[in-house]
Amino acid sequence: MHGTVLVIDDSRLVQKLYHHRLMLASYETKIVGTGEEGLEILAAQHVDLVLLDLGLPTMNGLQVLEKIKQNPATEHIPVIVFTARDQESLVENALKLGADEYLSKATTKAQEVVDKIDSILAARRSRHAADRLRLAIDPQALDAVKLATSLGLEGLSCRGCNGDLVLELRSEETDSGPILSRFEARLVCSECGSTP
Repeated sequence: MHGTVLVIDDSRLVQKLYHHRLMLASYETKIVGTGEEGLEILAAQHVDLVLLDLGLPTMNGLQVLEKIKQNPATEHIPVIVFTARDQESLVENALKLGADEYLSKATTKAQEVVDKIDSILAARRSRHAADRLRLAIDPQALDAVKLATSLGLEGLSCRGCNGDLVLELRSEETDSGPILSRFEARLVCSECGSTP
């Protein structure tokens, strides 16, 4: 399986179409007809992507999108919104609320939707692979000297004063303080402080 896609759409025809298309593309699918049901699935089960109709009954798609993106447990899940109504203000609102993509039901073929899902999830897998690589390095390298040694950077010298170059790690700073899981690294001369 390539992942799990939650389809939130009240049209039985659309539900059947995307259930079939996504299964052919090796996705596990969860199909619901209301925003409330979709939020229940998101609270209880793992979902990799949401395909969300904006024209839902009771709780509309924008309200569902807003709840998804305001919840820390689901805010990271990509959401593709699609609707039969091509209203520019609706599209703008969906994108402002955090939708990853907007597709028109009237002009987008089912295979194009599947291709967009493939593209978004492939990009996410690439980003997560890089995050895992950084996380694999951080616990092993408790300080810059160990990291420089493990990367083969020891023994380098400054062109200006011939002092040793060391790897300087600085945690990313935010308004609420340093983020200890993200570092900026640079080579610095231990004698004169210059950077090559």
